[in-house]
Amino acid sequence: MVLIGIDPALVTTGVAIVETGAGRSLRAIATEEIKTGSEEALPLRLQKIYTGIQRAIVSYQPSVLILEKLYSHHRHPQTVSLLGHVRGVVCLLAAEHKLKLVEYAATRVCKALVGKGQASLEQMRLMVHRMISIQEAVSSEHIIDALALAITYAHNLRWEELDLKQYDRKH
Repeated sequence: MVLIGIDPALVTTGVAIVETGAGRSLRAIATEEIKTGSEEALPLRLQKIYTGIQRAIVSYQPSVLILEKLYSHHRHPQTVSLLGHVRGVVCLLAAEHKLKLVEYAATRVCKALVGKGQASLEQMRLMVHRMISIQEAVSSEHIIDALALAITYAHNLRWEELDLKQYDRKH
């Protein structure tokens, strides 16, 4: 199964394509940062994000899109609004390409990978590198977050499969 993890942001959106393989292995197929400039008009920035993610979807044909949930802070209402625009673009792409859309809060992803909801970037980076086969070290926090989203989905899927097997054995 091919998954696409998206860490949405207006300045830098992280995209990770991950393949789940035999023996439950995880392999990063591709990663990308989609960057936009603050001097660009909002519609152009959103179009750039849309085009970059669409290119990844068409190229790798994922079946599931995993998106980071919106976290809002009362001190930054404009940031939340802009992030909502980016998330809207990503949700539209999921619908257009008939992808299953799954959303996780950042704290849930941290807890799944590190064991606590407030993990540092370095802790997340270490766990991502331990859990997934990837060609080279990843320094981008946006790519780390996108990979972590895909890893969390893959691990949740495994637990669901185990629960179903145990249920089938009992019934």
